[in-house]
Amino acid sequence: MHKMKKHELVIIFCYHSDDSVTRRNLAVLKENNPGTPVVLISNGGDTMHGSLNSKKLLKKKWRPYAPYWPFLKFKNIGYLWHLYKKGPPKEYFWLNADLPLYLAYDKTRKKIPSKRYVFVEWDCYCNVDLRGFYKEVWQADLGGRHFFEQAKEPEWDNFIFNSRRSCPPVAKEHMVGVAPLAGILLSERALSLICQELKKNYAWVNTFCELRVGAIVSQNNLRLQSLPDHKKKYLRDKVPVWEMSEINERAVWHMVKE
Repeated sequence: MHKMKKHELVIIFCYHSDDSVTRRNLAVLKENNPGTPVVLISNGGDTMHGSLNSKKLLKKKWRPYAPYWPFLKFKNIGYLWHLYKKGPPKEYFWLNADLPLYLAYDKTRKKIPSKRYVFVEWDCYCNVDLRGFYKEVWQADLGGRHFFEQAKEPEWDNFIFNSRRSCPPVAKEHMVGVAPLAGILLSERALSLICQELKKNYAWVNTFCELRVGAIVSQNNLRLQSLPDHKKKYLRDKVPVWEMSEINERAVWHMVKE
């Protein structure tokens, strides 16, 4: 059988609502990255034409990461009733914002193979060719705005006791987080190892997304690399959000919600 040639880059675009801002940001992304495959995945909400939906992919070995699976016990009847009436709480999606990335990769890795992936969330405004924007971290296994190491920045919110306790024991020696999650670049090797680890070790189920991805990549001794300082400013991990009137350069802008 003829082996499919790997793309240099695949973009995974995650969203939760089919609204005008999401559509505009997606259109700008595609316009500036012609020829680069874009995989759409809804994080359990509205679903655009041709898009994946994480809700339908949380099965088989991914099932333990579904919002209901870990709570199928009588003592959790109140939470399960909430799921039935109102759907998963926002905290579930906040905790597991990385899952659509893994689910989309795992679903499409054979049909659309690639050497590396960029995870773009709906509120990223990408008026730039991503191959150029990420050129300094192109060979990294995980590239992002900023990496938090527990030994150097123990005050990071996700290094508090509860976050440490929710990681598997092996990860406590590799407490590394990345923020923001939006706009990270991963090698195919990194994504493959992350998916393998999550599907065999369900102790990761309550680990916060930004800590989960960094810790797994770190424990496998893969290469982490921050974007250069002059590019970090575009990827905000806290409010305020960017106003459209402030977008005056070509970059990956996060967060753009208007």
